[in-house]
This record gives sequence, structure tokens and C-alpha cells, in this order.
Amino acid sequence: IVGKDCVDVWECQRGVSLHDRLWRGAVLKRANNYFQQNARIADAQSTGRIFAEWRRTLTEALARGQARGELRADCNPERAAHFLVAALEGAILMTKVTKDIGVMEKCVDELKQHLTLYAKS
Repeated sequence: IVGKDCVDVWECQRGVSLHDRLWRGAVLKRANNYFQQNARIADAQSTGRIFAEWRRTLTEALARGQARGELRADCNPERAAHFLVAALEGAILMTKVTKDIGVMEKCVDELKQHLTLYAKS
């Protein structure tokens, strides 16, 4: 198999057939895909931890405001924090895609308005 099936001179000199080279390439490709997939998972896990920390910080801040009597009792700090993070992340993405900072400004203004719904008068 070594003669005509070799891909290049260097491979022929080493006695590696086309079949062997393709098999090795397939294995290396699968390994590369595996590592890339795991890198994406690791990135997603890191991003998930960042979002979780951001939500936790906002939840605690809203709960403190509620404990001080600044927010109404019907405000659920955890749910409000989830909403804030999701809305801001959506605004960040839309701002990047449209390359228009006005998207972020409008979203932040609306979020401020939304938060006033929970403020005690």
C-alpha cells in the first residue's frame, strides 16, 4: 500500500499510507473537535457563573432595599434580578448588532422606569 497511496514524499519515506494518514487525520480532527467543544462548554460555564454572580449581587441589593423599606413587599428580588440581567444582556447584544448606543440608552431608561414600579411612595 505504501507506493502509490502515499500523499507526499515525506509520508512515503516514513512508510505511511494514504489510508493511515487519513485515519490519523480523522482521529486528530475528532480530538480537535472534542477540545473545541469542551472549550465552548468551559466558556459557557464561565459566562453562566458570571451571570449567576451578577444575579446574586442584584438580588442581594434589591433585598437590602426591601429590608430598608425602600421597595414594596410584592417585589421578588430574585425574579427582578433575573429580569434585569436578561434585559441588560439583550440590550448589550442588540447594541453590538445594530452598532447603535441608543438601543442601550433606551433599555436602561425603561429599566429605571420599571424599577420605580417597586419603589415605595
